[in-house]
Amino acid sequence: MTRDSAFLAALAELRSAPVADCLDQAGLPCAVMAPHIRPVSPDFRVAGFAATMHVVEVEAKPDDTANYYTNELAAVDGLRPGDVLVVSHARKAGFWGELLATAATRKGAVGLVGDCYARDAHALTEMNFPSFVAGFNPLDSLGRLDVDSLGTDVECGGVTVRQGDLVVADADGIVVVPAEVIEPIVSAVRAKLAREDAMRHDLRNGMGIVEAFRKHEIL
Repeated sequence: MTRDSAFLAALAELRSAPVADCLDQAGLPCAVMAPHIRPVSPDFRVAGFAATMHVVEVEAKPDDTANYYTNELAAVDGLRPGDVLVVSHARKAGFWGELLATAATRKGAVGLVGDCYARDAHALTEMNFPSFVAGFNPLDSLGRLDVDSLGTDVECGGVTVRQGDLVVADADGIVVVPAEVIEPIVSAVRAKLAREDAMRHDLRNGMGIVEAFRKHEIL
């Protein structure tokens, strides 16, 4: 899958609803995450390639401080431009926060989608790192949560996400596009958006909704 700047710029224009529509029209399963995963800020939106992390609950910190946050830090260090971190179910503490987001930004990551809790909500909003989470918890994850695998299939918001799938998230919801159909779906979405622009122009210039629908066949 190409990650050139032009394609990444095209991804940045995607919205969850048109993506869901195009998956439906292609006869593909529309994998939409459960609505409890919400943006930290309502203006956040993100589209990028899934970099998956599977999280488990633990009962104690590692004996050796050299093993603190080992896989969590490795996941962030391994990020590529255009990646979206996707985190499995994690409820025992705040798994995501400002410092991790700062490091992820430097790696070119474009956001996080997690069935997990975050902390540093104000800082995440202020730094404009699109983060979609299940809630907030001020507790540190050390000794409570740990990452046991990277790049494997994870369940997030009731959807199985694979490394490299396309994740599109905004205030409407979160849609996952299988890696093997990203390019045709992105092309279909861009065509749909162009038709929506044309329909919007007609509506603003007085065309009735029935006539506009018959002309453009979208809604």
